[in-house]
Amino acid sequence: MQVKSGTTLIAEVTEATIGEPAARSQSEFATGQVGEVADRRFRLETEHGPVLARRAVSCLVEPQTGDRVLYVVEEEGRGTILHILSRPDPERQAVTLSNPDGPLRLRGSEVSVETEGSYAVSAGGISLTAPKAELTAKTLTMVGEGLQQVYGRIQTNTRSLETMSERIVTKALDRVEIVDNTDNQMIGTLSVKVSGVMTQASYSTVLVATEDLRMDGKRVTVG
Repeated sequence: MQVKSGTTLIAEVTEATIGEPAARSQSEFATGQVGEVADRRFRLETEHGPVLARRAVSCLVEPQTGDRVLYVVEEEGRGTILHILSRPDPERQAVTLSNPDGPLRLRGSEVSVETEGSYAVSAGGISLTAPKAELTAKTLTMVGEGLQQVYGRIQTNTRSLETMSERIVTKALDRVEIVDNTDNQMIGTLSVKVSGVMTQASYSTVLVATEDLRMDGKRVTVG
């Protein structure tokens, strides 16, 4: 086969090129080595010469350059990779499961993923649906531009809770806040507006003002 300078080999290995040595009156099984990968097609180096092949649907592991594979050439001259036999450096090259022609689904009564290293998920969108979900981690970090939560009820139990924000808005029909020991508030300016009645009851109340203490109303009763 005459190879022109600057021309990709996989483009020059056509179905006609395969047909001469590889095609027989019946399908032929053989082994070869992946020489080049382009556009979901693979150029295989075989004892019959270069063969252009695609990956079988059942071959979920993506072949890589240098892999030794089992392939078949059908009567019409089409090559298909059936299985990956070996890889030159399997410890340094990742094994990738994929379906180039459509979705990939895992189904079983129970599915588990176990690793001693890290587990990463990268996707355009993630949807999780389950009657019950549990997440256990020593440290949990969530980073994002927006978080929206819609629940029937939220219960949080923690030894210490720290919240830092530029602005906090809380709106509720009823609110109950219970502090058993001490409630300390450090505020630059405090403004409280009550449309109805405001009551405050304590064993002892102390009001301290550096300059002015004012009480204004139609009727002020002390004692």
